[in-house]
Amino acid sequence: MSWLPLDLDVSPFDNSNTRKEGVSLTYKKVDGYAPFFAYLGQEGYGINVNLREGSMHVQKEAAAFLSHSLDYARRIANSPLLVRMDAGNDALENLNVCLNENVDFIVKRNLRRESPEESLMIARQDGM
Repeated sequence: MSWLPLDLDVSPFDNSNTRKEGVSLTYKKVDGYAPFFAYLGQEGYGINVNLREGSMHVQKEAAAFLSHSLDYARRIANSPLLVRMDAGNDALENLNVCLNENVDFIVKRNLRRESPEESLMIARQDGM
């Protein structure tokens, strides 16, 4: 089976030494914004962006952004989608959006609160 990748990621902008509204300390330890991007396909066509204050947590409003991005992607392509997100979006809320929207997904596990052995056990038990 082949999928059309839909990548979602926050990418901090460095706006140090500016006085723009919304500029604040990002998780990369620079003053700036933390926009959320959605890219479609191998080429990475931008289909959705949300400019956010630098201090906004990566997961805040992520489920709604994911849902909108899936809608935009479906307007463009008929291929099965594969949502890919990093560990900052390892949240049940996002996984439920993917399951409810009937899309496949890969989310990097956030191992701060669990061991790799626990993840492997879950994968063996629930994976296909």
